[in-house]
Amino acid sequence: MKKILPVLLCCLFIFVPAILVKAQAAESGTLELEAGLNHAFKAGIKDSDASVSRTRYGFRASCSHFTLGYDYTRYSWDNHQDLGLTGNSRTPWDDMHYLFLTANRNILLSQEWMLNLGGGISSAFEREMSDSFGLAARVMFFRLFESGWSAGIGLAGACHPVRSIVLPALSLGYGSPRDPGLSFRIGFPSTEMRYVFTDTIALRAGADFNVRAYRLKNDSQVAEKGYFREQAVKLSLDAEIRPMKNMTLSMGPYFLLAREWKIYDQDKNRIGKEEFKNRPGLKTSLSWRF
Repeated sequence: MKKILPVLLCCLFIFVPAILVKAQAAESGTLELEAGLNHAFKAGIKDSDASVSRTRYGFRASCSHFTLGYDYTRYSWDNHQDLGLTGNSRTPWDDMHYLFLTANRNILLSQEWMLNLGGGISSAFEREMSDSFGLAARVMFFRLFESGWSAGIGLAGACHPVRSIVLPALSLGYGSPRDPGLSFRIGFPSTEMRYVFTDTIALRAGADFNVRAYRLKNDSQVAEKGYFREQAVKLSLDAEIRPMKNMTLSMGPYFLLAREWKIYDQDKNRIGKEEFKNRPGLKTSLSWRF
């Protein structure tokens, strides 16, 4: 398991949501813009008096089979000296950046079978982008059933300076997230259940494993040219409202479990680990289709 977790940051979707496989090709030319805000409340770090909160601002632009995105993350510290990550009053880090470009293509082979191809490139860094890039690719075959069920199997691979790996990819889903009623998908690193009440209101519950590794700046006092990786299990509940036909507003609380940080030096050797107390957060996003 420890060998799997670090490389998941390279993949935007290493698990392909089975319920999305039925998306119509007519939508492939639609432009969709999304802006989001995510705040994790201040959480204490175990075995210390230090605590930190995290605020993330994100933007996505999707058109045809491609998605381009950027996240800016700001950290706010209390008693960071107690961690001993730096030798003076400077905080370990304050700002992080994440850029990514992904591609996804569904190819209908028959009424029962579909091929999904996907890939992406990402860069997560504090200041310098060198040695921060990751690559990901996947291929999956989906079986679509008239009953509304769908199942997929395939391979997904990721390459990153910290570690590279190839994994089997599995999915199981029921229903469409846009049709009235219940739909769900089960898989890793994301599982969700959605209920559409009307054309304007829906509710989503999800469990996600989030992991991302950043390349630290050249003169970082934590680890020069090293890496900082954060991971957590996120349980979330979102209300989705469509005030207009092409606009969707999503908002809701979440809870972070099993949250931890790991620090790596320039040679990709782990030199530190911090564990967090469980804490809640809030997120909201607004998307618009043109």
